[in-house]
Amino acid sequence: MKGIENFFSNVVGKFSERVMANRVIQALSGAFVMVMPITIGVAAIAVAANLPIQPWQDLLTGAGINTAANDFISLTLSLLAIYIVGAVAYKYTYSIRSKEAMMVTLITIACYLALIPIQASEQGVTMIELADLGSNGIFVAMLIGIIIPAIYHKLMELKISIKMPDTVPENVSQALSPTFVNMIIFTGVFAVRYVFTLTPYGDIFNCISTLIQALILNVGASAWGIILVQTVTVFLWFFGIHPATLSAVAMPVLMGTMPANIEAYAAGKPLPFLAAAVVYYVLVNDAVGNTLALSLNTLFARSEKYKAMKKLVIPANIFNINEPVIFGFPVMLNPLYFIPLILATLGNGMIAVLYMKLITIPVNPAVYLAWVTPRPVFTFLAGGWQFLLLWVVCLVFDYIVWYPFFRVDDRKEYEKEQQIARKNSAST
Repeated sequence: MKGIENFFSNVVGKFSERVMANRVIQALSGAFVMVMPITIGVAAIAVAANLPIQPWQDLLTGAGINTAANDFISLTLSLLAIYIVGAVAYKYTYSIRSKEAMMVTLITIACYLALIPIQASEQGVTMIELADLGSNGIFVAMLIGIIIPAIYHKLMELKISIKMPDTVPENVSQALSPTFVNMIIFTGVFAVRYVFTLTPYGDIFNCISTLIQALILNVGASAWGIILVQTVTVFLWFFGIHPATLSAVAMPVLMGTMPANIEAYAAGKPLPFLAAAVVYYVLVNDAVGNTLALSLNTLFARSEKYKAMKKLVIPANIFNINEPVIFGFPVMLNPLYFIPLILATLGNGMIAVLYMKLITIPVNPAVYLAWVTPRPVFTFLAGGWQFLLLWVVCLVFDYIVWYPFFRVDDRKEYEKEQQIARKNSAST
């Protein structure tokens, strides 16, 4: 095991450090850390509002709390793209032109909003899709958050800004000097918006969403089809494209299998879509990416960073919320964690396919609980000890997959902390 850790440390670890030194990667990873307080802050409300306890749900519904909670979640987590585009733009600009970071951030947010299509209701009310401000817009937000500040910087280097007299206050000068630069940027964004109206997609958000969704239009609900979809989902999740982008198409396919499964179950016949009832929930053994096992690794962390984070990431992951892990470690855009992120999903799928050939799982397809239900509870209720055992086997596999990569990360953080401690003691 020591040799494996050294391999990951010397090869994968060094490659990870080089990639993480890139300004774009730093801006993206730093931005997701900035928005993490939002996802963490709302997590408790999301769990409480969706606990699958009927008396609790009746209480919330009767008091009107359920509606308020869902609206609250929609107006925070569902607007994540807005926070991300601003955070990315700020981080990227600050690394180049720190004094202008806030102004460029506002310009970038305006450019992002300018690309969102406006719709009109029959009553003449204009509106925009909430999804374009959330899951469907995260990848666009990342692109805009990098591209606009980069263009701004290049144009400013061309000296096309307005030279203001020295008597003009600095804040006024910073706002007015890039006037021509801002005109060029907004004209370019307008051109992009117009060009997309000439395409079958209509807008950039629909274009990206359609191209991604086209990957799974004809996959169906077979075991290998579901494995393929979830592997692609995890791959895109690593690059910041929210799983909801693919789920919008994948879930209707999976949900469409439920009536046939329920009818067969009631008649005492084998489920025609057993894979949809088993493989999917094992591929997503807790949350997309199977990060509960990674969170459990923090129980044996040496670094203070991960000793502290275990108090946050483990409870959240138990309720299938892994944004604290994805954004906090971070896993997203971290080359060190790319391999286990993909391997855990592929491995779980193959284990499930083999397991179903050896052990019969008495799945009750009528059991459908809230998404925050801890997976061991769901698997036991939906398929007895047979389904629960499969979940445990996959969790153990995931833990082994994540273990060497986490050890490298934890050791690196521990060494950093030791260096800081030695410097502090030397200075005193």
